Amino acid sequence: MRQTKKQEFDELAKFGCGFKQTNNYGGYCVVIDDYGETALWRDCSCWSGREHTAQRWQQIKYTWPENGEPRAYITIYGRRHYLDEFMRVA
Repeated sequence: MRQTKKQEFDELAKFGCGFKQTNNYGGYCVVIDDYGETALWRDCSCWSGREHTAQRWQQIKYTWPENGEPRAYITIYGRRHYLDEFMRVA
């Protein structure tokens, strides 16, 4: 039986996920695949109880600033979210 993206997310989240608060009542959760190349995100709202899981795995991209370390990011709703801004939760 084929798994939905929500089921895939839930399975990987058992091992931990990253959370980034975007407003007073919710934020984004992200899980990374076993190879560290793609991410699956979920939009969580604690206030309304709704959540939306992305329908596809997203390639992790990198920026290389002139004087600094490369930073990994994913795009959610057209905005970059750097993975080092996510807090690991169990």
